[in-house]
Amino acid sequence: MKWICLSISFLLLLFSFSGSLQIKTSCYCENGNILYVGGNGEGNYSSIQDAINAAENGYTIYVYPGYYNESIVINKSISLIGIIEDGEKPVIIGSGTETIWIAVNDTSVKNFVIRNLIDSDITNRGILAARIYKPHNIHIENNTIFASPSIVMSANYSTIANNTIDGMGDDGILSSGFKNKVIFNNVCNCSEEFSIAIYVGGRYNIVYENTIHNNSIGISCYGRHNNISYNLIYKNRIGIEIWEVFSPSSYNEIHDNFIYKCGEGIKLSASYNRIYKNNISSCDTAIRMYGACYNVIENNTIYNNSWAGIEMDGTGEEINFPVRNNTIRYNKIIKNSRFLAIGGYCSNNYIIKNDFIDYGKLAGVVAEIYIPSKRVSIPNKWEGNYWDDWNKLLPKPIKGYICVHFSRFTNVYPFIVFDWHPSLQPNCS
Repeated sequence: MKWICLSISFLLLLFSFSGSLQIKTSCYCENGNILYVGGNGEGNYSSIQDAINAAENGYTIYVYPGYYNESIVINKSISLIGIIEDGEKPVIIGSGTETIWIAVNDTSVKNFVIRNLIDSDITNRGILAARIYKPHNIHIENNTIFASPSIVMSANYSTIANNTIDGMGDDGILSSGFKNKVIFNNVCNCSEEFSIAIYVGGRYNIVYENTIHNNSIGISCYGRHNNISYNLIYKNRIGIEIWEVFSPSSYNEIHDNFIYKCGEGIKLSASYNRIYKNNISSCDTAIRMYGACYNVIENNTIYNNSWAGIEMDGTGEEINFPVRNNTIRYNKIIKNSRFLAIGGYCSNNYIIKNDFIDYGKLAGVVAEIYIPSKRVSIPNKWEGNYWDDWNKLLPKPIKGYICVHFSRFTNVYPFIVFDWHPSLQPNCS
């Protein structure tokens, strides 16, 4: 009986082995769900698209280093992974509208260099993950991409991580959807006017620990409940912008970012957001608020900016973008040409318990009266701020000017507001 069992086991093993040999005549597989492209293996594919066509959902396709001149459509739920040898990744050079089009859920693309040779006057995306109904669970990781735009993804529960992006003048990462993560990427050279290094739209997305430099706009956010944090942002025209047009961009949190050498560090054109614990320096303006209401700006360190630490710029009458009912508190504002520049239609803002140190004397405080409409820009409230050159238990005068607008001309007069209860000790640690 023992010998019979051993014989049966041997026959089963031989049958299994011969079956695997039969599979190998068309492609190299392990357990029937791994394919290889390139390299010297028996049955390896020479084309990535051919391997995708032969695969089934759940397969993994490994690609050896080399140059692959093809545009790829991924229409099966697979993992497409480049093999890194001696620091070299496989290079995919596309010639179509996009080098890789992900047209299915539950897909990963990792470890490639991605280029597109199409005419620069036409959109030549590196990776497109869109055009499917409610796409989800897409992962684009550890790629080096030279394309414009580099990644376009409209998906949910997906990740764009550890990619090096050269936007070649145009946009870098354009991500929209629900609960996506854009993390640990390095994005540069999205330098044409209004080009964006990282755009995030939708709700509950995370933009975390990216390095963003030499772009027109670093991070652009349009949506609700998004978190933008711990990013290193420098040498951009705008570091971070939060904006709204057709629907509110609200309840976003922008915190713990390090921003320097930008035109505008943070541009806020939306309401009900929180900006806190950011470090913003050597910009023209650290934080600019335009058409922004009911935001909280707190616990930021703002220093050495050439135009203003915080600028409020409201408009009214024909274009209604006021700056109202914002709270600016517990910020450390150091050595800026203007500690705050406040324009017209900026009213009912609370500027409380900030530290103004080595501050520029040009506050730029404005109040406006329109005649004959008698429309008035109501002064803002200053309370409990620390002024390093003021040690009196008296209200601190803050110089500005008032604009009286007549039908055909405007007169400007000196104007003073007061911090009625200035602090004699710093409010911020």
